[in-house]
Amino acid sequence: MKKILFIFAGKCKIRCMFLFTAALTLLNIVSFAQTLDTRFPVTNGQVNACVVSGNTIYIGGNFTLVGSSTRNNIAAIDASTGTVTTWNPNANGVVNALAVSGSTVYAGGAFTKMNVPTTTRNRIAAIDAVSGTVTAWDPNANYSVAALAVSGSTVYAGGNFTIMNGTTARNGIAAIDTSGTGTVTAWNPNANNQVFALAVSGSTVYAGGVFTTMNVPTTTRNRIAAIDASTGTVTTWNPNARAPVYALAVSGSTVYAGGVFTTMNVPTTTRNYIAAIDASTGTVTTWNPNANGTVYALAVSGTTVYAGGSFTIMNVPTTTRNRLAAIDASGTGTVTAWDPNASNIVYSLALDFLQSKVYVGGIFSSVFQQPAANFAALTNTADATLPVELTSFSASVKKRNVSLKWETATEVNSASFNIERARVNTSGTDSNWQKIASIKAAGNSNSPKEYRFADSLLDAGKFQYRLKMVDNDGSFEYSQTVEVSIALPKAFALSQNYPNPFNPSTKIEYELPSESPVTIEVYNLTGERVSVLQNGMQQAGYHTVNLDGTNLSSGVYFYMLRAGGFKSVKKMVMMK
Repeated sequence: MKKILFIFAGKCKIRCMFLFTAALTLLNIVSFAQTLDTRFPVTNGQVNACVVSGNTIYIGGNFTLVGSSTRNNIAAIDASTGTVTTWNPNANGVVNALAVSGSTVYAGGAFTKMNVPTTTRNRIAAIDAVSGTVTAWDPNANYSVAALAVSGSTVYAGGNFTIMNGTTARNGIAAIDTSGTGTVTAWNPNANNQVFALAVSGSTVYAGGVFTTMNVPTTTRNRIAAIDASTGTVTTWNPNARAPVYALAVSGSTVYAGGVFTTMNVPTTTRNYIAAIDASTGTVTTWNPNANGTVYALAVSGTTVYAGGSFTIMNVPTTTRNRLAAIDASGTGTVTAWDPNASNIVYSLALDFLQSKVYVGGIFSSVFQQPAANFAALTNTADATLPVELTSFSASVKKRNVSLKWETATEVNSASFNIERARVNTSGTDSNWQKIASIKAAGNSNSPKEYRFADSLLDAGKFQYRLKMVDNDGSFEYSQTVEVSIALPKAFALSQNYPNPFNPSTKIEYELPSESPVTIEVYNLTGERVSVLQNGMQQAGYHTVNLDGTNLSSGVYFYMLRAGGFKSVKKMVMMK
């Protein structure tokens, strides 16, 4: 059940990492024996980016024809039929990166106009996913955009730009508000050179490129870095690649990287063009497919990692794999039997679980020794991923209660959504994540599904939530995080106990706007004190005490709160 919208540079894990299953029931028009779906159109030029959303594949690159349809550098294809749709943003320059969020397609590249000749959009644009019309969103980059990633209400962009919004300095990487006209946020990792790849996981933005410094001039990070999604500060995670990183993908606790490097954790670990890195420590794992050429695109489907590039051998020197390979994600990175044998470079990958397809783009002329110019739809019968396409995840607050809402576009063999919560400490770091609930998933669905969960009676403070999306085989993927704040009480208050009447126990809640000496006492009808539930200083916030009435007789009782100069009394009933 993976993944959530991510993207690589000219690739896709915001990609798309939309994953696919090999269930025969999902392919009633294309046999699994057919490894190249010839219904899908070719292009007359290079395909740099692809992303899947629902039943549509969006592609970008440097082309003017998709099949027999005129489409300048960007197009949409129906995933069930292979037909080019009427969607036509008509860019006047190359498209390098694509991302989809809800009903919006984000594009980055070297173009300066969309909906030619009408709309100026310098290197980055937002397009209505239905009509193809460019929206008012206009971050206005001064140089090309090579990578995009969407998380919640933020679009992350990477490239060789130095200015956004016409006047705002942003070197190589920026965060842009999805609403309004595309205002750049204060988030500013400030790279000293180009960013070619982005991936978002939880509260972390991973970046790859040719940079050697982030948070200029303070932090050395050679070609790969992890950045706090809230603050823009580079974390201590530091794989230290010797040469540029062109592709990133995140799956669970592992970050996969592709590029032209031959060493990670410099100078200690040889990793030729592709590597797996522990997402917590930055240490390169033992997984080592050992390619003989550049990796430009990565996508993860459960226990399979797909790689595209200019390589001709994996598991050097043993296995010929021309520009496309599927690699076992476990163990040491053994290449699987899947062998499309692309005739030239692959620049982009997208996984479509609904149609059980692997979409590839580049400058090749054939795959599986069949004609397929620059774009192809492939199958892999050995890959049985169980994914969920999560289209939104949000949180709202009412007093002490948090409402979570999320939507999926499609699900295949999804088992459950585990809701996890973490308190944000005063230092800004998260405490341990805790599972607070689990909700059964739809299982199999190709229509939108909506889920809700309420988390009640929280203490004051900041909290983060995330979804752990679990498949039937136990594999899982995390959503992005959402953060909420529970404000301190504005006044002293004492609530009615619950349950009431009670037997044998009940809870009493009260609110303190400031640190105070607190006394809570229980009296019977004759005025005799029968219990002291609290006596001492307490911090501001929301508090609860329990009354155990095992030794009380049935009848009416009163409980009194004294806090500072505040006093309140309420009645309760013990009923045995």
